[in-house]
Amino acid sequence: MLQVDFPIMGPMRKYLILMEWIIVFVCFELSVIFLIRYYHSKKKSKNIQELSYAGLIFSYSLNWTFYIISDFYMPTSELRMIYLNFGYFALMGGALLFIFIMERNIIIFRKNFFTIIFVILTILFFLVLIIDINYTQLFSAIPWPFFVIFFIFYFYDLAKKAPEDTNKGIVFLKFFSGFLLLGIGYVLTIDAVTNVFGLMARFYGDMVQILAMTVLYLFFTTLPPLSEFNWHDKIESVYLINKSGIPLFVKTFGVEKSAGYEVVVPGALTSIQMMLKEITKTEGISVIKKANSITIIVPRDLIIGVIITKEDLNSLKILLQKFVKKVETVYQNILPHWRNDQAILKPIESIYNSIFQ
Repeated sequence: MLQVDFPIMGPMRKYLILMEWIIVFVCFELSVIFLIRYYHSKKKSKNIQELSYAGLIFSYSLNWTFYIISDFYMPTSELRMIYLNFGYFALMGGALLFIFIMERNIIIFRKNFFTIIFVILTILFFLVLIIDINYTQLFSAIPWPFFVIFFIFYFYDLAKKAPEDTNKGIVFLKFFSGFLLLGIGYVLTIDAVTNVFGLMARFYGDMVQILAMTVLYLFFTTLPPLSEFNWHDKIESVYLINKSGIPLFVKTFGVEKSAGYEVVVPGALTSIQMMLKEITKTEGISVIKKANSITIIVPRDLIIGVIITKEDLNSLKILLQKFVKKVETVYQNILPHWRNDQAILKPIESIYNSIFQ
């Protein structure tokens, strides 16, 4: 066993300090990127998930800042433990914020299940800190298996919601491998490991974390806005209408209906599409932006697809194109001679569910 003395001195000191400050600054830069993405989004459609990532990554940066101070600059073990606990609190706070925000969009086992667990463990950690600060280092490891379990469920949910044009295999390999490497690198730097394998374990742990940060940086800087992954709650209504304005399929979400609503609205949207054709002379996707809604229109030879949504998302355009194309392919021999037989249109619901759900 190679017992490490603190503050860390000797030939490894300057290399460890350099690499750990790199970890701090890369994490800080990533958190700033998420803050910029959050504040540059439209006021009414700010995606708070961007803010949760900023908080989690910034807390990791803050955690390592306190580790550097405690392990390289504190002259006594008592002072070192104080700064270590600042780091533990920072990281647990960032993880709690992340879980709390994410559980607004995903339910695992029951609503706010992991948030409640993390709150309880944070309170227990504070009690242990008051009773005996020397036990907090051991207790600080208890919340992280729960975080890993939550993260696996979150990762699975995120993969299901990925935009259609996303190369899911490559993108999520970067995402998962980045966080996996980050966890492995972090474990290599804890006291229990360095006391067995020496400071070289911490050196390799820092290197692995820097590699993980590079992977995550490449992932997050090429990732579409997280709102593209959460398009489900942005849809207000979906329509398929023929060229005469007669609705073939109507799906509304949380929209009040009045008498004739499902007939009048598709007819109005058909008129809008005809006006757009006169103006643009194109048959491509049209987007009409109003104060409280976005209307996306996809015309084809026999039918027109329309989505009324809260945000102009590329993922919804791709899904609507896919939906319209699929329905037109299935009904291409029926629609030219269709005589308002609603029963024959019932399978459209299944097509919708297969694409949008």
